[in-house]
Amino acid sequence: MLPVYVELLRKAARASLEKLGVTVITDTLVEEIGAGFVRTPGQTIRCGTTLWAAGVTASAFGQILAERIGAKLDRSGRVIVGPDCSLPGHPEIFVVGDLARLTDAKGREVPGLAQGAIQQGRYVADLLRAREKGRALKPFAYRDLGTMA
Repeated sequence: MLPVYVELLRKAARASLEKLGVTVITDTLVEEIGAGFVRTPGQTIRCGTTLWAAGVTASAFGQILAERIGAKLDRSGRVIVGPDCSLPGHPEIFVVGDLARLTDAKGREVPGLAQGAIQQGRYVADLLRAREKGRALKPFAYRDLGTMA
């Protein structure tokens, strides 16, 4: 639950839901939702109320990059980029924001949130200016400015 938040907040959110009597099930493929049930592989769960919060799938443009130039995708369809936001083997192509899967210079996965996209966009702009002058930049490092839900 809430993977972009720190573990303490994820646990608190789960505990709050469970205290209300909610059965939290994560990392499970949902095959069908109907009146009074949710079907997963090998299990039908009877329920009066269903709240489903699924993850998001990346833009179809990631699949286009994968098909045309061999970009690697994660299971959500995000394009796996190098430490400078470029495609491995294609230093002229950059992917930023929630379409990019980037592990930053500090070893943290950059969340697909507006702050990550803004920071990556600024980084790539600085990188392009530096390249024009024959300079290099350090790998991208995300700065967590906080998250609100």
